[in-house]
Amino acid sequence: MAEGFLLDGHVNRVNGNPVQAIVDYSKAIAVDSANAAAYFYRAEVKADLFDYLGSLADYTKTIEVDSNHFDAFIGMALSKFELKDTTGAIRSLNDLITRAPFYWLAFSNRGWLHYVAGDFEKALSDLDKAIKITTRMEPIDYLNRGLVRLELGDFKGAQSDFGFSINNGGPPYAYYQRGKAKLAREKTGSACRDFLRASSQGVAEAAEAFEKYCGE
Repeated sequence: MAEGFLLDGHVNRVNGNPVQAIVDYSKAIAVDSANAAAYFYRAEVKADLFDYLGSLADYTKTIEVDSNHFDAFIGMALSKFELKDTTGAIRSLNDLITRAPFYWLAFSNRGWLHYVAGDFEKALSDLDKAIKITTRMEPIDYLNRGLVRLELGDFKGAQSDFGFSINNGGPPYAYYQRGKAKLAREKTGSACRDFLRASSQGVAEAAEAFEKYCGE
């Protein structure tokens, strides 16, 4: 019976009815209080609705029921981050990495959190591991490592990472950041082309950079 409520929840979530999806997942929990999937999916919907206290509570319950639910650790960390608890978010990912030392997404997210916290050496180490572990070319990891390398003054490495991100489906923002790396390497003409490309795709910072560094 709980599976039926889970299916109803999935249908409502996909169809843009998050409040009803929460009701459905809650019904699944009422039928089976040890249903980790129901807590997890309810947490996901709450996070979609910016109810991070609610999502954190449900991710925590998911892990209580299933301590190997790795995606719940990721969700817990991101909810803590949204609640301005970056230290707690990193701690959650530390716990996950202890359980799953080869789970690339844990290193990817912890690297990003270290970057946000200004701990660039740790961020670089984690992102290196994430990129090494996964067999896929993850554009977000290369983008984030490029940001870290910019902060560390490795402009050539940053330019390379932003290029990898761009070539593997990364966001227009990567063009802007690659432009910054090129500018730092005194490649103004090429930087301006990247700023223009990013600006044409809606990156406001790139438009400002183009006007500042490339305007006549």
